[in-house]
Amino acid sequence: MKTLKITLLIMVLGLTNLFSQQLKSKVELSKPYPVIDAKSKIYFKIGNSIMTMKDNTLQMFNIDKMNLANIGEYELPKKAVFDYVDEINDKIYMFYDLYDKENETEQLFYKAFNSDLGKFEPDGHLLFKVKGKVSGTLVSSGFYSYETINKFDFEVANDESKLLIKYRVKPEIKDDSKNNDVIGVYVYNSDMTKIFGKEVAMPYTEKKMDNLDYSIDVDGNVYILTRIYNDETTKLEKDDKPNFHLEILKIDGTSGTVTKTPINLGDKYVKQLSVFECTAEYMICLGLSSKDIKSDPDGIVVFKILKGGALSDITYYKIPLEVINMYETDKSQEKNEKKEDEAEFSNLYLDHLIIQDDGSIVVVGEKYYSVCHTTYSNGRSYTTCTYHYDDILITKIDKSGQLAWMKKLPKRQTSGKGQGGLSYKYMEGEGCHYLLYLDNVKNMNLPLNKRPAQHVDGKGGYLTAYKVQDSDGKTEKISILNMDNVKGIELFQFAVNRIIPVTLNSFIFEAYKKQKEDVLVKVTF
Repeated sequence: MKTLKITLLIMVLGLTNLFSQQLKSKVELSKPYPVIDAKSKIYFKIGNSIMTMKDNTLQMFNIDKMNLANIGEYELPKKAVFDYVDEINDKIYMFYDLYDKENETEQLFYKAFNSDLGKFEPDGHLLFKVKGKVSGTLVSSGFYSYETINKFDFEVANDESKLLIKYRVKPEIKDDSKNNDVIGVYVYNSDMTKIFGKEVAMPYTEKKMDNLDYSIDVDGNVYILTRIYNDETTKLEKDDKPNFHLEILKIDGTSGTVTKTPINLGDKYVKQLSVFECTAEYMICLGLSSKDIKSDPDGIVVFKILKGGALSDITYYKIPLEVINMYETDKSQEKNEKKEDEAEFSNLYLDHLIIQDDGSIVVVGEKYYSVCHTTYSNGRSYTTCTYHYDDILITKIDKSGQLAWMKKLPKRQTSGKGQGGLSYKYMEGEGCHYLLYLDNVKNMNLPLNKRPAQHVDGKGGYLTAYKVQDSDGKTEKISILNMDNVKGIELFQFAVNRIIPVTLNSFIFEAYKKQKEDVLVKVTF
């Protein structure tokens, strides 16, 4: 086991003029088109078109002409429940389930999208059936009526050659201490040809284990990252120490055999851990480490899972004080300096792992937390919460496992209604990485000892990009547009999940302009 320390030279290299404001983006606006109100809005790029799914309405837009080319609707069978939609190997598939009450059988179907016609095919294709019921989330679907959603989990292989569909069989006995989870795993090629399908009994009771993450490799083997409690309680800690250990359960894609690999990381505590497919030879686990269960993250941990199941190349990358102190107040910097090597990056969550063609990886995380206050009046309680999406940490690890660079990108956003238009969008560029988000214009020239001014969701904001060079981490900040005035139009309802990259240096997003109309905005760097 080897711990890599980052020298001050690496961290301060290029900090002078770190953010050079360069207003060099071209902005184009489409003609307005009628808005479609929907609970869910999903966006895909297909060739030279953008397809949107707004509840059961489909729209097709031409990217070059920036116009609405086609509009239609799709239907699901009566009582069918929408599960998932994704682009797999340049094809879009939609999945839905339908319970056969008479035969007490769950059924999972898919429909393929025909981009030439701009619609899903009329008939669904049955993937598999499950005798009995599948566990999910019970939600209201109307007046005194309910339905179960989130019954199936979907995971696409990194090269988009395989699709994993996972579910949990609803146990007949409700006592979790007596039930061993039965997990259904089905693996398909990108054309929906079945490779493997089996229900597998887990080696521990449901109470004893929590499944944290899962992934699939190019051979169709399934990896489940799980937390195993050390006793018969479900307490995460006991006597200020973790009351659990982590294991990787590998389900062989041919035989269905389950093998267990304990994850032993020595005296480090892992705050967050995920498993990803990386190459044909190994999987990668990525997480945050801390000195103990009560502390905030102080570093990143990365290790490989070889195809035989063994762990390899366990490496820690400590977040140095120089990075933690960037864009903090003088008071916060002094407090961190007193801790020296024990300084922490509070409330950090990793959410992106980019595996590059040369074998290097780029890791992106964001500082997120919520604060809730409860007040009492006339015998009733009222709780309000604020949600904070703050600094971004981006790190590159080269193909040999050495730290190439690590950057803290200042950001401060808040909302009283959940995520809304906050957080960021990662976008690959030509030899660089873009991170797009809404910012307060006061932050364009931010000294190293100042915290960013706060952007409040729903209060306009500047669409801003951090451009980070892949070679050396050199960073510049680009102010793109003012949401209050885009070519004379005020735009609303921005969300990072509406951003669709169309080339390595351009993207499109949809926004609301009032008067019951939406527009497309195209940005080219």
